[in-house]
Amino acid sequence: MPFLWRSIRDASASVHKGVSTFLEVTRPTLEPFFPAFKVVLALLAVQIAVQSTYPFIYGKLTDALVARDKMLAIMLFGALIVQGLSQFIIAYRRDQYEIRHVDWVMNLQIMTESLEHLTGFSLAQASRMHSGKSRDIVRKGRLAIRHLVYTTMYRLGPTFLQLIIALICLLWVSPLIGAIAILGTGIYLVYRIALFMQHRAPIKALDDHDNENGRLFADYLANMEVVLTSARQRQTVSDFRDDGQGLVDHGQRFWLSAAKMYFFGSGIALLSKYAIMGTTAWMLFGEQFSFGTYVAITQWGMMAMSATQELGQMQREFSGHWAHAEIYLDLLRQEPEITTVPGAQRTERLRGHIEFDNVTFTYEPRISDDPLRDGDPVIALHEVSFNIPSGQKVALVGESGAGKSTIAYALMRARDPQGGIIRMDGTDLRSLDLDSVRRRIGYVAQHPRLFDRTLRYNLTFGLDNTVSVSDDALHEILEVVKLAPLARNGGLDRRLGESGHTLSGGERQRLCIARALIKNPDVLVFDEATSSLDPVNEKKVQDAIDAAGGRTKLIIAHRYSTIRDVDRILVFDAGHLVDDGTHEELLAGSLYYRTLLEQQGLL
Repeated sequence: MPFLWRSIRDASASVHKGVSTFLEVTRPTLEPFFPAFKVVLALLAVQIAVQSTYPFIYGKLTDALVARDKMLAIMLFGALIVQGLSQFIIAYRRDQYEIRHVDWVMNLQIMTESLEHLTGFSLAQASRMHSGKSRDIVRKGRLAIRHLVYTTMYRLGPTFLQLIIALICLLWVSPLIGAIAILGTGIYLVYRIALFMQHRAPIKALDDHDNENGRLFADYLANMEVVLTSARQRQTVSDFRDDGQGLVDHGQRFWLSAAKMYFFGSGIALLSKYAIMGTTAWMLFGEQFSFGTYVAITQWGMMAMSATQELGQMQREFSGHWAHAEIYLDLLRQEPEITTVPGAQRTERLRGHIEFDNVTFTYEPRISDDPLRDGDPVIALHEVSFNIPSGQKVALVGESGAGKSTIAYALMRARDPQGGIIRMDGTDLRSLDLDSVRRRIGYVAQHPRLFDRTLRYNLTFGLDNTVSVSDDALHEILEVVKLAPLARNGGLDRRLGESGHTLSGGERQRLCIARALIKNPDVLVFDEATSSLDPVNEKKVQDAIDAAGGRTKLIIAHRYSTIRDVDRILVFDAGHLVDDGTHEELLAGSLYYRTLLEQQGLL
């Protein structure tokens, strides 16, 4: 007995904690629907109450038929019709209300809130996320929350209310039968709650494995060109099947074991049902009530036991949905690493004066065989200082891993430095409003990122919604980056395909430059913008960069043939700024810079 009470106490505490966490995280999303939930639940309560009168009316009708009371039987039959029609009308009105005020609107709200949360992450967090896995987590989480809400509203709540009403009716008619029903129901529900608590962790582990399998599938789809050009179709399918087989084996072992436990629970419910039926028949033979009362008790007993088994079945569904929801809630509980401080200074324009004062950046890579444990910190920048006046065109050079891209990410506040200060126009970057600074910076990455939308959408994506741009202005910017033929071949509303696959590599890169230029930014950052281009396209990109005059420009480059006309060159090596000067000055005084040029055959 102490073990039973301890199990009930622990299960109740754990369920309470889980429900509290669920409500705490999802409350902002679900709160607008609370009034609608109350209406739906009220209609459900009325529907269940009306439904629960059926055994009573049917029992009285049975007595009237046995007594051959024709008039009473007709009246009771009419009452059954009214009861059925009332239940149908209430259910119909509830469905209409739910469709208008809950279902589709809540689905959109959950997805919108998820996207809003993810877009609040820092650039560093976004770069670490796997888009396929995150998409699966959000999709499954959305469906799980919908199922949990709907199951609670339309099944758990009504079924529990139906159980309570049935038990009260049984106690009212026969305290003995009511006690048997309460005892059987209690044992069964405690057993199923204990199973729920026991299975939460393994089901969540299964779901994690399933998400990883989905991540692998997304990877193969994203890199299908590599798969086909490498003639690795069969090996790819085989590798995916092998990974999936591990998930299948894991799932089969768990659910075969769980099925035995669920079977035992069903046996408890079945014994309770037979106990009620047997006791009711024994009392009927003892003439303790009429045959109509026997029918009513049987109906209420079946209602109680079916409700109990329904609650048990919901426990299994809850386990699966709760696992999806927990992983989704873990994602929602992640806090942005970079935020705008209260009272941050907004800026409409930047002069473009950039200063790094003794800046140190370190990264903490994950160990491949233990993704939950941090590896040794890697120093990307070590006490780096430089000053770039407004309007200067500055190149950042060095070998891979020297810290060049970290400069660009730091300027965009992907992460904050562990030491030193980054200033924009003399103000600590952390004291400026993050969005207003990014709106004034045009950033072009090494790998072009385009949406599966129209040319117009991709071109104007960086603009504020309050800014309207004429078609003539769009054609003009396309002319600057040598992409005017794109607008003539399909117009501004031509769709570019996934990741812009209908364009060449050079066209995609130049379109990203156009997207940065059309913002009319005060600072331009080109992070290896020409590294993957052929000489012809590289020249076009360089012309597009040169056309953006009057701005501070940072050009991160591997091809040093493209940076001879810059104002200054900053040379990095292993996170240190080792040289600073013009091309001629560095040729004369920097052995390391000369070595870099020699490696590319430029000397």
